[in-house]
Amino acid sequence: MLAVAAAFLMNTKDEMVHRRVKEDVVPFGRWEYQLNRLADPRTGKVPENMYMRELAYAANLPKAMNRRDTFSVNFESIGPYNVGGRTRAFDIDWNNPNVYLAGGVSGGMWRSIDAGANWVKVTDADAHQAVSCIVQDRRPGKSNIWYYGSGETVGNSASKSFSAFYRGSGMFKSTDNGETWLHLQITASLPNKDSRWDAVFAIETDPVRLDSDIVYAAIQNGIQRSNDGGESWKPVLAAQTTTDFTDVTITSSGVLYASISSNGGSNRGIWRSEDGIDWVDITANQFPINHERTIIQYAPSNENVVYFFSHTPGAGSGGVSLWKYEYIDGEGTGSGGNWTNLSSGLASADFSVFGGYCQVMNVKPDDENMIFLGGTNLYRSTNGFTDTFQITRIGGYSIDGDTNYTYFRGQGIHYPDQQNLYFHPNDPDFLISTTDGGVHLATDCTLDTMQWQSLNNGYVSSQFYAIGIDQVTEGSEVVIGGLQDRGTFWTNEADPEVMWTHVRGADGAYCEIEDGGGRYYISTQYANIQRLSIDENGERSNRENIMPKQLGSGSGQGWLFVHPFTLDRNDNNIMYLPNRGNLWRNDNITATDSVPLFSAWRNICSVPGNITAISSSEADLGVVYFGTNGGRIYRLNNAQEGFNLTPTSLNDSIGASGYTSNIAIDPNNSDRAIAVFSNYNTISMYYTEDGGMDWEPIEGNLRGTTDDGIPEILYYIGDGPSVRWAEIVPIPNGNLYFVGTSVGLFATEELNGDSTVWVQQAPNSIGNVVVDMIQYRTSDGFMAIGTHGNGIYTGTINYIETPEGLERITYPNEALRWTVYPNPANDVLRVKFEMETEQDVQLHIYDQQARLVKQLHFYPNKGETIVEMDVSSLSKGIYFAKLSCNGIATSKKVVLTR
Repeated sequence: MLAVAAAFLMNTKDEMVHRRVKEDVVPFGRWEYQLNRLADPRTGKVPENMYMRELAYAANLPKAMNRRDTFSVNFESIGPYNVGGRTRAFDIDWNNPNVYLAGGVSGGMWRSIDAGANWVKVTDADAHQAVSCIVQDRRPGKSNIWYYGSGETVGNSASKSFSAFYRGSGMFKSTDNGETWLHLQITASLPNKDSRWDAVFAIETDPVRLDSDIVYAAIQNGIQRSNDGGESWKPVLAAQTTTDFTDVTITSSGVLYASISSNGGSNRGIWRSEDGIDWVDITANQFPINHERTIIQYAPSNENVVYFFSHTPGAGSGGVSLWKYEYIDGEGTGSGGNWTNLSSGLASADFSVFGGYCQVMNVKPDDENMIFLGGTNLYRSTNGFTDTFQITRIGGYSIDGDTNYTYFRGQGIHYPDQQNLYFHPNDPDFLISTTDGGVHLATDCTLDTMQWQSLNNGYVSSQFYAIGIDQVTEGSEVVIGGLQDRGTFWTNEADPEVMWTHVRGADGAYCEIEDGGGRYYISTQYANIQRLSIDENGERSNRENIMPKQLGSGSGQGWLFVHPFTLDRNDNNIMYLPNRGNLWRNDNITATDSVPLFSAWRNICSVPGNITAISSSEADLGVVYFGTNGGRIYRLNNAQEGFNLTPTSLNDSIGASGYTSNIAIDPNNSDRAIAVFSNYNTISMYYTEDGGMDWEPIEGNLRGTTDDGIPEILYYIGDGPSVRWAEIVPIPNGNLYFVGTSVGLFATEELNGDSTVWVQQAPNSIGNVVVDMIQYRTSDGFMAIGTHGNGIYTGTINYIETPEGLERITYPNEALRWTVYPNPANDVLRVKFEMETEQDVQLHIYDQQARLVKQLHFYPNKGETIVEMDVSSLSKGIYFAKLSCNGIATSKKVVLTR
């Protein structure tokens, strides 16, 4: 009972902290964190149109064949099955209400044919992943046509900065009921040209006109109209300046309403049109002068009634306003339309919308007075918000009347930060809600106590910041990870249809697992690290806060929004935790309640700047590398003992660098390491073989193409991606190297300085989604890939046993059907294999030291082939033959008996 009570109190405290942090600094703290690690160090800004530039560049980078990477690792999605990510776009097929479409803001478009019981991703892996809105053409004979928009200006944790954001790329169209999508190229954002199609806020199709395919789009420079299904566009209501927000909606009779935020010049305000060409300003005289995002919804039961829910800093109720417009006659201006300010009806509810980040509204189709509004939480009014007495909180942090509900239960039943509301076309009581936690369903939206169910059934659009694995236990499938605004989730099965266990709320961040899985260390925004146990059934126990009390907590105490820490890889009793420029160590992090846990924290060294990355060596106890936001790299050789240590500064041969996001250490050699700097327009990776005394840049073909007119000394300024993480994977004759970037996963077998060739891995599964973290286990080759938009992928790099230990990589035997004979052999070795097509084939022979001793390169015809290799010059002993074809290879042991 005490354990249960303690866990409840800890969760309650987490929820209170999360609410306070959300109110004070989120999403602004998140944006600042992203800005610091992405901005060009020279300008402090993310380069304009960077996302489209890096996507265009990445399209021409080498890609591994099929779904396998260069080394035949088959990366498969493992979910989380039950964890959705931030979802702005949702719609239901009006002809077949079992067909749902939902779009994640960094996870692509998904489709379900069984009303959300299962989902399939329908956005190509190499396509733009930022879905913002979707609409179906509902006219007879046209319902197979769909449109979706891309990009968002506020809130994309994979992109937002204070000066620029990862942009969308206009609109996409489907003519087969959402199964495949074609990019409308006229709306595409060009790599080197600014475009107001970078963020599409809303799309509408004309339901009345049958003689042409009329589409409207609310974008950054106003309202655009197409008469030919998106092939060409013209502005019909232009914002006079670049604006933050616009919106457009159309009634079933073809009447349009639009909004342009107050920084949109002379056309700011609320507009009405009966033909989509001529617009009339109907803005109420008392409507707040300062209005940012304004969303529009008419009442389907009375289309003359239209509601406007607006973020109005300094006005309304707590900075938000609700206005009701009723059309009377004529053009709808003056006495032709009646305005009512309902903002006072919002006073009793928490309508924090965070600058438009989370802001939704809908009206019950059969009741113009039942209005649903959401910001952080979701509310329902049964009298049109005319007062505060008939308001019910039905979702978000809690639900009125449901004492058992808490979003920290984590299964996606409902969640804070509202993004969309949608009523079922055949049932006005049936409500779909999308949030930062995915897709949720209420079959009766009128209940006094709202009952929700999750539709995150394989809708893998979750956004991971960080992941952790058991670093030593062979065969372990345990993965834990921290997600954007979804807390921390855990699994011990690679089955993609297994439900993950929610272990903590808030914004999840760095995680560590004690060797063998005995204890877990999980954190939220601004560190806030807890230690707990998780058994094989996902049950949590022994939860304790282990933060140094003397350092304080929260955003103003030197903690990063996503804050690093690490266990010593050779002694898991030791934890290293940076704070500002100080490195702290706890020598007894596994202490029980009877041991003075907090007194074990000591500041062991200090450096200028803020420490942003730290790694512990697997090869040597106490060898720790760490880096700062100013690109400084340091090393401690005996970090496990003593205080007032003097770290070695390692930057003498590092040139242009920025925010240190990761330092990868060779598991077998502490002197070999890769320093990763995540900013754009900087040299993103350096490699050392001598403990950091000398470094060489290795970003190679990830550097990008240098911008025109850039001096030679600034050759690294161009369209290359942001590199987030690196892992060094030992193999007997060298290493493999993996890196996570803003455009997917890349790897190479050979580092060759600035000529290194990186190859994109799993281009048809992981694709171009952001990869923020990679974790690798040397004992059995298990690797986990954490993406910010499509959950987690795992794969295994296998080895074969030899008398000397683990040797060359081995691959799935079914990939190539071949035999080697005679075995044992004498002077001649024969290899027989069968090919379905003509392919380039290589045969390599390695000795027990993994040295290449023989090779043969040939191009056989289709069918069975026998190749002979003269091995008379080789000494007797054990060798390994590797046959490679089309990016896939297998190895076999060979014995020479001469």
